[in-house]
Amino acid sequence: MAVTSVICLGLAMHHYPGGTELDPHYVGHSFWFNFLCDLTGERALNGASNAASRGFARAAMAALSVGLGAFWLILPDEFPEHRATACVIRVAGTISVLGFFAIPAANGPWHAVAIFAAAVPGVLAASVGVVATVRTVKDKVLVAAAFGSMAATIIDSILYAQRVMNDYRTCPPALPIFQRLTLLFVLAWGATTALRVLRRSSSPPRSPAP
Repeated sequence: MAVTSVICLGLAMHHYPGGTELDPHYVGHSFWFNFLCDLTGERALNGASNAASRGFARAAMAALSVGLGAFWLILPDEFPEHRATACVIRVAGTISVLGFFAIPAANGPWHAVAIFAAAVPGVLAASVGVVATVRTVKDKVLVAAAFGSMAATIIDSILYAQRVMNDYRTCPPALPIFQRLTLLFVLAWGATTALRVLRRSSSPPRSPAP
C-alpha cells in the first residue's frame, strides 16, 4: 500500500497545475510548500482545473490510509508482552485512520475537524508507540523514525491549530514543510516496522536449547 500511495502521489504531483498558499502563481507542484490537500481539490490554487491530479491524489490518500491502518495493527508486534500498550495504539490508530480517510472529502470547517480527528489520536498512538519502542527495541533506525514521526506530527499539529485559530488568514511557511516531514518520517517508520515483522515471520523458529 505504501508503494501504491507513493506512485499515485508522484503522479498527482506531476499533474498538479500549480499554486501554493504562499504563492498562488507558482508553476507546478512544490514538494515543500504544497499541502497534500491541495492535490485533492477540484481546482488548483492557481485557479486552473485540477482534474488530472485529483484522482491520483485521492487514490494516494486512500492507499496511505489503508497502509497506516495496517501499520498501527502490526506496530505492537514489536512489544508483544505489553497488551495495554497495544490496545491503546490500535484503537487510537484506527480512529486516526478514519479521520485521515475523511480529509479529502471534507470541505469548509469539516476539513479542520477531519484533520484534528486524524492528528490527535495519531499523536497519542505515536507517542505510546515511541515510548514502547524505545523501551523494548534496539533498532536505531526504527527508534529514529519513530521519534521523527512524533516530533514532526506534534509541531505540524500546533502550527495547523494556530492557522485555524487565525481563521486561515495566514499560512506559516513551516506548516507545509512539517506536513511533508511528517509524511516522510511516518513512511520510514512504517516501512522499517514492516520489514522487521516480515523478517521475523520468515525466519525459522529457534530450536530450544538442550
